[in-house]
Amino acid sequence: MHRHDRVDGDRERGHGPVGWVLAVIGVVTYEAAVVYYNAYLPRIAPPERLGRVSGGGIRTSAMPDRWWRSCRLPFAAVHAYWVASSPPRSCSR
Repeated sequence: MHRHDRVDGDRERGHGPVGWVLAVIGVVTYEAAVVYYNAYLPRIAPPERLGRVSGGGIRTSAMPDRWWRSCRLPFAAVHAYWVASSPPRSCSR
């Protein structure tokens, strides 16, 4: 049975709660890291360069996210094409 073939009574338990908990843990740990980052920033750079050093740190931390998004883009495009070109499915059994 494909995931598109299910009807309302056949729903399986998803991974939504696990994903939600992992997302909350990720946000909390990221914010805790930002607190320590901001606390050490005055020791790393002089006051006139704080903005440039802070921006460089945030930019560097965002690079893996940009890399993963660029890797997923071709797969998302193929999936969108496949869904758009497939014939509609009926909901009846």
